[in-house]
Amino acid sequence: MEKVALKGERIVGKLLGLKPTKKLAPFDVVDFNAGYAYEVKTVSSLALSGSNKIHIEAKAWERKQNFLAEYGLEGILMVVVIYAKDSVEVYQVPLTKQHMRISTIIKTGALVSQSS
Repeated sequence: MEKVALKGERIVGKLLGLKPTKKLAPFDVVDFNAGYAYEVKTVSSLALSGSNKIHIEAKAWERKQNFLAEYGLEGILMVVVIYAKDSVEVYQVPLTKQHMRISTIIKTGALVSQSS
């Protein structure tokens, strides 16, 4: 699972022209110049069925909110959906909730990258 998460972080980092942060940082990719902190969640196409949600635990959510406030950044959730080895979509939504349905993110978020 960690390999999949790292793949998603690398995809988003490359897309944004930035390097992912270290493992225990509050966010996966941060752009202080543009004012954004990116939380990356990577899922397989199997996660699209049912009511699967992205969940950020309470302590992690608090750490993220404190980091955003301290540095004056806006939180962005990037969802990397891996359909197959060479078929990936990346969606972006504001990071405003601890829990979000993946299907809602796909329906309402901005598709920022697609490869197949």
